[in-house]
Amino acid sequence: VALFQNDITNYTFPQNTGQKSWTRADLFVYRYVGEHALMRGAEMSFHLPIFSHLHTAGSMSYVWGELVDANQPIPYIPPLEGKINIGYELGPFNTSAALRAAARQYRVGEFESTTDGYLVFDLYAQYMISTQRHLHSFSLSVENILDSVYRKHLNRVREVMPEPGRNIRLLYKIFI
Repeated sequence: VALFQNDITNYTFPQNTGQKSWTRADLFVYRYVGEHALMRGAEMSFHLPIFSHLHTAGSMSYVWGELVDANQPIPYIPPLEGKINIGYELGPFNTSAALRAAARQYRVGEFESTTDGYLVFDLYAQYMISTQRHLHSFSLSVENILDSVYRKHLNRVREVMPEPGRNIRLLYKIFI
């Protein structure tokens, strides 16, 4: 668990100018500015064995940010978000199921829109083979199993494009 407070004299961040891009009329032009900012937050993570081959792990973070002179929220601060998973390991085989979540972000800066919270489910499996010279890894992951439409608050094009839908990945790696 970590708690923090940062008082930053010249916090640099991209600020929306309110002007539309001349190359894409659906996007805004940003400029970087520096202002006095105060951030407070907390982070935590854990890994907990349940049985000999079964474990759970997770993480969570929250940041509260304020532009001190303007008395406004700092733009593009992530909402409360976290991840929890349960995993099973048996020799060279491991698998896990995860839940990623974020709360609604309603503390937004000027020109910034709120984002809804979301829940996303993922699955992962891996098999590893060790030979005399190399380590071989075969993995299969399925992210966003339910094909949920969601938008991460830190994605600047979230108004135009949501996060990826269901994603299936089969991967082979060789470590030399």
